[in-house]
Amino acid sequence: YDGTAVREPSVIFEDGIFKMWYTAYNGATPSIAYATSMDGLSWSKYASNPVLSKPSSGWGSVAFGDPCVIKVDGEYMMYLSGSSVLNSKLMGIATSGDGTSWTLSSSNPLVSKATSPDFGQQEICDVAVVKDGPLFRMYFSGRNSAIDVYKIGYGESFDGLDWDLHKSVFLDVGSSGTFDDTQTMSPGVLYDEGNIYMLYNGDDSTDQELGLATYKTWIVNAGLPTNPIFGTGGTYDFIHLLDPCVLKPPSGVYTMFYGCYGGASYPYAIAKATSSTATFSSGGKYTSNPVLSRGSSGDWDDDRVGNPSVIFEHGLYKMWYAGYDSSVWKIGYATSSNGNTWTKYASNPILSGTSGEWDASGVYDPWVIKIGQTYHMWYAGYTGSSGDFIGHATSSDGIDWTKDSANPVLGPDPENKWEQYYVSNPTVIWENGQFVMYYSGTYQLTGKHRVGRAFSHDGGNWTRDRDNPVLDWGNSTVWNDNGVILGSVFVEGGYQHFYYQGHSGSNWLIGYATYATTKGTYTTPILDASGHWPVEWGRLSWDAETPLGTYLKFQVATNNGGTIWRFVGPDGSGDTYFTASDLGMHLFQSGKFIRVRAFFETDDMTEFMPLLRSITVTFSQRTAPSPPLVTVTSPNGGEDWMKTKTYPITWTSQGNLFSTSLSIDYSTDNGTTWTSITSGTADKGTYKWTVPNTETSGALIKVTITDIDGARSFDISDATFAIDPPAPKAGEFFFPANGDVMSPGTTVLSWNVEDPWGLAEAPLTLDLTTDGGLTWSSVTERMPFSDGIQWEVPDLEASSDRCRLRLTVHTWLGDLSTIESGEFSIDVRSPQITVQVIEGSVIVGEEFEISAVVEDDLGNLDVILHIEGTDGEMEYPMTKGNDGTWTHGYIPDDGDIRLWVTASDGAHETASVAQALDVKKAAAGSSATPGLALELVIAAGLAVVLLLVVILIRKRT
Repeated sequence: YDGTAVREPSVIFEDGIFKMWYTAYNGATPSIAYATSMDGLSWSKYASNPVLSKPSSGWGSVAFGDPCVIKVDGEYMMYLSGSSVLNSKLMGIATSGDGTSWTLSSSNPLVSKATSPDFGQQEICDVAVVKDGPLFRMYFSGRNSAIDVYKIGYGESFDGLDWDLHKSVFLDVGSSGTFDDTQTMSPGVLYDEGNIYMLYNGDDSTDQELGLATYKTWIVNAGLPTNPIFGTGGTYDFIHLLDPCVLKPPSGVYTMFYGCYGGASYPYAIAKATSSTATFSSGGKYTSNPVLSRGSSGDWDDDRVGNPSVIFEHGLYKMWYAGYDSSVWKIGYATSSNGNTWTKYASNPILSGTSGEWDASGVYDPWVIKIGQTYHMWYAGYTGSSGDFIGHATSSDGIDWTKDSANPVLGPDPENKWEQYYVSNPTVIWENGQFVMYYSGTYQLTGKHRVGRAFSHDGGNWTRDRDNPVLDWGNSTVWNDNGVILGSVFVEGGYQHFYYQGHSGSNWLIGYATYATTKGTYTTPILDASGHWPVEWGRLSWDAETPLGTYLKFQVATNNGGTIWRFVGPDGSGDTYFTASDLGMHLFQSGKFIRVRAFFETDDMTEFMPLLRSITVTFSQRTAPSPPLVTVTSPNGGEDWMKTKTYPITWTSQGNLFSTSLSIDYSTDNGTTWTSITSGTADKGTYKWTVPNTETSGALIKVTITDIDGARSFDISDATFAIDPPAPKAGEFFFPANGDVMSPGTTVLSWNVEDPWGLAEAPLTLDLTTDGGLTWSSVTERMPFSDGIQWEVPDLEASSDRCRLRLTVHTWLGDLSTIESGEFSIDVRSPQITVQVIEGSVIVGEEFEISAVVEDDLGNLDVILHIEGTDGEMEYPMTKGNDGTWTHGYIPDDGDIRLWVTASDGAHETASVAQALDVKKAAAGSSATPGLALELVIAAGLAVVLLLVVILIRKRT
């Protein structure tokens, strides 16, 4: 079972023993085997290996192996890679109670191929699965097409069976020239003290080497101080610290307001802390905490208060908070001149749920920011049956609020299981011309919280981050392993400081994290040159510092007053950047308004930070706009494309273009007539075109672009290209043909494959069915390109007349072509004959009876009566007459004869034992007819009418 290779080990350490499951290969079929070791060096293979065999059909019947084993609640779970066709491996699972007796799931594969534009559209395989609290985390090798390279992806599940795949690549290839600049694949993952360590295969197209990656989540826990930064105290915050909100008033002191709870004697209230550093490493809780308590009996907030959101404006602290009266949550307002002594608004509450609406049962978790002259509040609301959602409201004074007509603006998302139950705790900042929201979500009522992110240009219409969740709970070794909720985001000096509450299973405590991305952008306000129109934009320059390990680059965009800004580099495309100061822009920019976008990058944000002081653009009046430029790059002449297949049309362009400025046409008659492919399309430089079902050698492509001034340019392929029939394709089977019968042993199969364009690739695959196509089993998985092979006809358990062979031809384009042979038989047993003859002599003309019973698996028989007498041996094939009888002829008149029967099923021939008969002439004066007629009659239902010779052909079932 493993005479050729052992590979892809999965090892766990349990009860002092190393246990390994691995892929075993004998040169023909892979399987899963098991071994054990006391030291991890000397291994003993399990005596009854393999422990799991490759399925004969369905998932895993073509590709199978690469186990990853974990143990959960006393059960071993083995994740495997498998497929029923080449280049389409997906993850499946098997389970075991003892690690040696395994059962494959009937629901394999566990995951489906991703759909565009998500990652994993072709394969999801070579998985590494770890259990993290209630969550299963999976890291896998994936790709989006059969000719694509592998990269590493991520997915998660709450039961190990139902998986949500991350939409983006988790570990991408390295930069050019590194050991992994072509592929990353085959991850192995270890969790240790909150960090994720990944070993993986890196490929630079020359060889593969082993790499190590340490996963830094998008938000990284600060190294100092040791989290949590605030723990429980002795009285008012003895049990919980919640919902931190941090700001920095003009005094320069970092100030935190947070919810607190100390038990029945110290009900939920709001407390304060201050620090000279953003990390609160020198922080101190206010000695007279809490600073805001619940209301008097009968008030709207007489049970508890919490969820503070505070801003400092015109010398006044303004707080919005949630209050509860043992029945319903509402939102109130309070002010303070020093942050210590607060006055509640006399007409509280200032926001309540609306009867019959999504927030009818209560509103809580307010978060308020002021943009221009408008206050924006995001808050959580709920009903008793529909879960928790997030709403939006606006106000001119922070007291009288108008709810957004689009409410709720963000709700639970069934497509993302981590937030499928409810969302709450919105925290919003204004960044680079858009709102950015951080919010909490859970997968069930009592599930752990995690933090997601979303973006909006108006505060009401939100787009979730594809990489959610962005802040995860800690693993079982750290203090926040039972959930995290973001309380506050504070932006200062290019850094974003995050203050959140983490749950340890018994207490909520407050932790700190920093924004740890290595990339960022800044977009300038709009520069208006409409008073000088028409203008010619001149040069772009900037004043900046870029220390070692930091990088700075720019793009520019213009328009004539619309909302679409297409940022481009010095060649007019979105793929290039200005990296040197004082470069010209006028060749491609022609709008009345301009914006510049700066792209920052650093190798380590905690050590190196680029500094941008100013950006300068120049312009002058011009006489006429510069026209856009476009160049078709593919197909550009000489290509041979196959009809009905999909190919990328590519081009390059320059100019200030609308977002829908592109049209593409094709011609099949050397440009005499044109047919539209697409119009009003974004200029992305590439378009996937499904070639029409036609054949021509005079095909051309034309790409047309229009800029914001209305100037238009087009380009046509430099020369014609051809559209031809698809290739290759499998032709036909020559042997076996329809009706052929074979027996176990060696034979030669033959077929032909048509491949006029040389696109076929080995290996071919060959499959066999013995039940008319209901199930198929592999004959060979990796067969060289050929017109036939020598085949060992299998010795089946029972003969079958419903056999077919299927040949699959693969192309480098990912196409498949198949042919099937005619239906043939594999006969594994010879016919069985039993003959009974009367004893004594036979008189010519007198009747006598011979009975023969012939049994065969298939029943397609040739039955022949043989008689050997004085005239030699005679053969009498049975022929069926119109009356339903089978006749043969006459036997010799007299003398001793030998009689036997043979039966052939096409693969085997069997003869009965010869019987001797003494035939004598009739007495003188007899009226008997000379010669002896033998007849065989077979009636419906296998009932037998015996005339002279009866042969019953019986099919064995």
